[in-house]
Amino acid sequence: RDDFNATGFMRDDDRKEWDTNLKHEFWFDEGPFERVEPWVNYNRYTNQQGLLRSWKLDAGVDIRLRKFWEIELQHMEEYKLFEKEFRNDRTRVELEWDARDGRKIYVYTATGFNFDSDLKLYGAGFRWPIGDKLRFEYSLTRLELDPDPDEDTTTIHVFETLYAFNPDMYAKLFVQTNSAIDKENVQAQWVWRFLPPFGSLQLAYQRGTSQRGEESEQGDTFFSKLAWVF
Repeated sequence: RDDFNATGFMRDDDRKEWDTNLKHEFWFDEGPFERVEPWVNYNRYTNQQGLLRSWKLDAGVDIRLRKFWEIELQHMEEYKLFEKEFRNDRTRVELEWDARDGRKIYVYTATGFNFDSDLKLYGAGFRWPIGDKLRFEYSLTRLELDPDPDEDTTTIHVFETLYAFNPDMYAKLFVQTNSAIDKENVQAQWVWRFLPPFGSLQLAYQRGTSQRGEESEQGDTFFSKLAWVF
């Protein structure tokens, strides 16, 4: 039982693991900084015989300025033992504008070393509501690996929109593309809570059925769900 997480997933049964997470928020009444939050996480595990299988150190700081701007700095160091020993690292910088009313725009970049390949990562995105009923979200991710024997270098687009007809009825559209595996996923959903919180009806359509990061047959799926608590 101790080897399972909350969802019932067991990574392996030959594991002794130690994990810690420390963070603290500093708030300022004056000056350019409103909040500074440094944090660090360390995870380490061995097999039952004491052989080191993995360790990972994440450290960073989140800085919130007073003029809606936020800066996040993060660095990761990692050791993995598979068929051989791997040392990975990644440094990431993110700049974000957050109006704190639902509107947000961000850009980030990261460089590092990932399983014997140089890694470069770029990204940007936004979330933008229009009134109380309509919301748009978009994100762009570009991953470059060198060397890239498995052809994992990719560009990923994710678009999502939600329209609320009223507090108990809304429609959602989700679209994702992945250039590395020529994958396109489309999901459309309509939800009506006709007797909140006890009764609801959902209608949905999905194109592309694979798990994240895996190539799929671009099949079409329709499904519905009726929930009613008596």
